[in-house]
Amino acid sequence: MRAREMLSTRGQTHSLQKATACVHCRQMKLKCDRLATSSATCTRCARRKIVCSVDPAFRRIAKGDRLDKMEKQLQDMKRIIGSHTQGSINDVADRTSSIPVTSPSDATALSAPGASPEKATLLYLNVLLSEKSLEGVSVNAYLIRDLLDNYYQNCHSLFPILPPLETFILAYDSCHFLFWTVMVVSMKCSKMHSKLHAQLIEPLRRLAGEFNNIENRCVGFVQALLLLCCWPFPFDLSISDTSWMFCGMATHMALQLGLHRPHHLTEFVYRPYQQPEFGPNSTPNGIESSIRRLVWAGCYIVNHNVSGTLGVPATIACDNAILEAMGSSASIPAPMYHQLQIAKVKDRVSRLLGQDDQSCSGLHPDPIPLIRILNEEFNALASQQGASWEPEIKVIFICARLRLFSFAFLQDILEVPGAGLARGSASAEFCTSAYSAAMELTTIATSRPSSAIFWTAEIWACIIYAAMFLLRLGERSQVYGLDDASIRSAISQLRGLVADNSIGHDDHLSRVCAIIDYLSKDGCAHSPRGRPLKFYSRMSSNLVFDTVWHAKERFNLAKGNQIPNSDINLAKGNQIPNSDMFPLDMENWMLSYLEEEQGFPEAEGSGWCI
Repeated sequence: MRAREMLSTRGQTHSLQKATACVHCRQMKLKCDRLATSSATCTRCARRKIVCSVDPAFRRIAKGDRLDKMEKQLQDMKRIIGSHTQGSINDVADRTSSIPVTSPSDATALSAPGASPEKATLLYLNVLLSEKSLEGVSVNAYLIRDLLDNYYQNCHSLFPILPPLETFILAYDSCHFLFWTVMVVSMKCSKMHSKLHAQLIEPLRRLAGEFNNIENRCVGFVQALLLLCCWPFPFDLSISDTSWMFCGMATHMALQLGLHRPHHLTEFVYRPYQQPEFGPNSTPNGIESSIRRLVWAGCYIVNHNVSGTLGVPATIACDNAILEAMGSSASIPAPMYHQLQIAKVKDRVSRLLGQDDQSCSGLHPDPIPLIRILNEEFNALASQQGASWEPEIKVIFICARLRLFSFAFLQDILEVPGAGLARGSASAEFCTSAYSAAMELTTIATSRPSSAIFWTAEIWACIIYAAMFLLRLGERSQVYGLDDASIRSAISQLRGLVADNSIGHDDHLSRVCAIIDYLSKDGCAHSPRGRPLKFYSRMSSNLVFDTVWHAKERFNLAKGNQIPNSDINLAKGNQIPNSDMFPLDMENWMLSYLEEEQGFPEAEGSGWCI
């Protein structure tokens, strides 16, 4: 009798222990620390700010089944909305509302003590939005709607790494980090929310550091990291830009999730109930498969964009998944397709001309024949697709071509640093082409000032690169027979565009203005044409780094820090310069970039002139 009672007691205890795990932890198959005798939220639900509930009758739903259910809900929603989807996003939300919607004033009042939780909701595209909070900073349902609206109307088309809004909204808060990243990016692209944006920067940084949590190893986390590379946190010194670090995190997490092998998803994602149904040439869900392909393409694009700006080798090669994405423009959104094509050509340029394994600097000893071949590839790409490019894509393409021409310009400096170069040489021919390309980029960029607030970091990097290239071309305008006045006018226009979009007196864009101001205030042509190159190992970015170095060196010389010519033993060919012979500490300069305490003036504001 006692034995039966003990067995019965053990069974009841076991049943009670199973019931104490909350629904979320049971769905995630994770250990739950919710106590059976307490109604307190478990640690995991508290951290994610979701409802923690216990349901003994709950049964786990496979991820694939949830996605299928979401896809069915999306199709049902489209049928319900019908013709209403032809209007704007706000119109759709208003016309499809089937419950009373609170006014913005009511939504604002929710922060007051005792506010009714029912008023914190808003029906938006048949999804009930509710107030969200991150480290004490809250956004109500109306603001979430406006920020999503702003992001999808103005930012999404530049780098469409997310699914369409109708799909994204169905699970907009499934990845905490992705949701807040979209909110912060949208705030950054809206002057109306600049204060709120500043309040959320540090909380979002800390959220990005939670990649070690297993539940954050998801495609949404990779998407968020890529968005923060395209619209990075504000930074002053170049070394403080987190884009390259986030790019590496996104790349490695994408590889771990198997995004580079879209036909072998089940070998990377464990799905015991579905695995037998899918062979090597199929994937569990159409929407999931397309998103995974799109995100891997985004990793490739961002990796080559950021590495090109830094002048370091990219860490993603063009693999089968990338070639498949480039094989058909219908498989991914048009902006991603065009950027993939450009990134592929940029990859070839950097590998052939800047990563020569026989050179310690990476520079190819005879680049001109390769430049001719690669330039034909650029011509073919422009001929095939140029008519369908948006202005922002044209800017990216022209800058990629400028990077190709920079190797011819560098070759001129290495071979004939003085003014005795013949205008008919092959290098001079490409440098003249670079002048035309930079002028075209200037015309396109300065014709769209109202769109500049939404531009990605890559577009700004292209504008800065064109300005730096023009500064260097101005030094040798007489050699190439270029119009010095036109060069100075283009530099002035680009400088004005950069200054108008600077958000602080010491941010990165204002520091770029400081370089342009200082190097151009006496006229570009007054710089010594015979000054040798000081950067060799940064591929096409040698030109930018060398220009910035020249600005700092020129300022220090003007301050009386003269350097005897006999002490300047600069690198010749592929030799590495002796850092002991430089009066300016290279490492300290790289860390400080244009810090005022290093002796470089701040931008002069509206009083500057060329």
